[in-house]
Amino acid sequence: MTLAIAWKSMDGAILGTDTEFTGGGGYSKYKGKKILGFPELRSQPFFAFAGVVDYSMMCIDKIVKVIKKEEKKAAPDVPAVAEREIVRIHKEYGALNPDKPLTLQLLIVLRHPGARLALFKVRGPITAPIPDDGVECIGVGELAFRLIVDRFYRDRMTTPQVDRAVMYTLFKAKEFVGGVGKDSEIVFFRDGEPKFGCLPVEAGSIALFQETLSTFDEAAKDILLSYNTVEEDAGLFAHRLKVFSDTLTEARTKQIEHLKRLNVRVGLGVSKSLDDDDEG
Repeated sequence: MTLAIAWKSMDGAILGTDTEFTGGGGYSKYKGKKILGFPELRSQPFFAFAGVVDYSMMCIDKIVKVIKKEEKKAAPDVPAVAEREIVRIHKEYGALNPDKPLTLQLLIVLRHPGARLALFKVRGPITAPIPDDGVECIGVGELAFRLIVDRFYRDRMTTPQVDRAVMYTLFKAKEFVGGVGKDSEIVFFRDGEPKFGCLPVEAGSIALFQETLSTFDEAAKDILLSYNTVEEDAGLFAHRLKVFSDTLTEARTKQIEHLKRLNVRVGLGVSKSLDDDDEG
């Protein structure tokens, strides 16, 4: 079970997923990566997948192999060769079991030779480009995604804005959709920056933003419940607004301090946040 999101911003893109896998006939849950990246290739392809894990991994491996071969050409057309391979895979493997056909579900981020990003959604044999300002998802959380993302979507969003919208969408989907869970994994892409254009979002930052979202939702309850209540005098409503504002200011201050510490450590060549603990 999965929710994976690809969102094209005005200056880059975001790829995000949950990290919960289901095994043992649906009785066991475990954590794993659903984003696979190959930044060493010229086109720097990244894939987010949903569906049968072994099948998805096999398909990604086959797609990457044809991309590597294509990139040896003087004028490679990586999207075209990847699309042809996806069709071939579907014809060869998709209907091996007619009672339970395999459907490949991928979100792909590629970099054109001019360093411009291109995003695609794959379902079965169909590869569809994701337009500028476009957002798509795959997985069991797709319906919840459509309901949640409307809260944030607007034209010409920056990559940091999209980053937070994806964090929020994953955060809320985990509350309401069975099979979407564990931590969030997010990769941040910039147009025109092939050398440093694929950066994983630091786990501590995601966790802190999710904590901020919880604070926001809890603090907003009193405002929403009293907003259109004529029985409540203006003074009490003003007090509620002040409490709401103070709560968000405190949460934002905490987040900024965390990011400042993180930036210092990245500048020193240390990728691990001060707030992170070692995991065995």
